[in-house]
Amino acid sequence: MVLLVDDDLAVRVSLQLLLKQAGYPARAVPGPAEALAAVREAAPRLILLDMNFSAATTGADGLALLAQLKALVPLVLLTGWGSIALAVAGMKAGAAELCYQALAK
Repeated sequence: MVLLVDDDLAVRVSLQLLLKQAGYPARAVPGPAEALAAVREAAPRLILLDMNFSAATTGADGLALLAQLKALVPLVLLTGWGSIALAVAGMKAGAAELCYQALAK
């Protein structure tokens, strides 16, 4: 099972549908507390983890959760508010990958 952790419902639903179409079972949760509970219930094989769960777009939320989960399973960090510094911090903190999508202005 792939665990999707993102506060944006559209992102959760979209990724879950894409994974389902590719044959991967997935569970989607909106935040850190739900992610920790889901991991305790059933260990996922991979976690796709958003970096931001508050109005601050620093990535600190995702990095804090990464620190708690990185020993359990590979993680891919996702963000629409990324920067080179945040990518480096995520990789140094133990993420397997960081996916950043620049928003069109």
